[in-house]
Amino acid sequence: MSSLRLPEIQGIIISGYSHLVYSSYLFGSIQDSVRAKQWIANLVPKITHSAWDINEKGKAKKPNSAVNIAFTAPGLLALGLPQDSLLTFPQEFREGMAQADRSRRLGDSGGSDPSRWEVGGPSNEPVHLLIILQTLTENELGSMRTEFAETMAKSGIKLICQEDAHRLADESEPFGFQDGISQPSIAGAPNVSASDPSAIPTGEFILGYSNSYGILPPSPTVPGVQDFGANGSFLVFRKLQQDVAQFRRYFLGASKDATDCEHLMAKAVGRWKNGTPLTLSPDNDDSRLSQAPQNNTFGYQGRTRVRSTMPPRQVRRRL
Repeated sequence: MSSLRLPEIQGIIISGYSHLVYSSYLFGSIQDSVRAKQWIANLVPKITHSAWDINEKGKAKKPNSAVNIAFTAPGLLALGLPQDSLLTFPQEFREGMAQADRSRRLGDSGGSDPSRWEVGGPSNEPVHLLIILQTLTENELGSMRTEFAETMAKSGIKLICQEDAHRLADESEPFGFQDGISQPSIAGAPNVSASDPSAIPTGEFILGYSNSYGILPPSPTVPGVQDFGANGSFLVFRKLQQDVAQFRRYFLGASKDATDCEHLMAKAVGRWKNGTPLTLSPDNDDSRLSQAPQNNTFGYQGRTRVRSTMPPRQVRRRL
């Protein structure tokens, strides 16, 4: 497998930035493509890539903040991508989640119907791009967010929605369970050992590299560009409401007592709240088993295994 071209790969693909507690997601609509393209060109050197600096001890120096960017299919068209080139992108990307057949398969009906979405639905202004900001402190995030909002407005990009997030202090998700446990390890990534048997082939995540079948996945093409998709990936931003109170009421109503309630919830999730796998400790939690990577392996059709690399994050209503 070819080594990863880290300076060309956005950092968010490789790392979840567990140390960057605060984040903001800015959704933009391109109103003036000429000014917007110039703003994006000026932003490119500031985008956080995957080639981290190394300190005097030979360890990767974690960035104090991160900036990443993603574009939608309408956004690429707004920036001048030829329609024929857009057809070389996957159908799922071109159509989006609000497309009728895809919404049906995802169960987006009733209260979750795309017509009721706050952003990205057919009743909303089209999203063209997404800016992801991550920082160490809330004040730093506020300053960075304000700066981006101002420069976007001056560059023909309308800010149509903003979502702020932060990592929970106890590293749990809203239902109270340990979060960020099972995330895939990408072969070739700086934080993944070359001998790691659980690492998943790079091409399963990043275009331009071999996948699990030993072949290069199809990549978008643009006239005059050898491989337009090289070192890129696809990102999904999905906003879901979690009814924590109803979750607790349901299990309390089905339990004999508080202890039984915890056991029932563990059975539903597959883990105790501290992360202990139910298969290894079916009757009670065991902190010794909660974080050990060797106790967190499972297969995808018998081919690969995953482990934890990503941090938990809390969005006001989780995406």
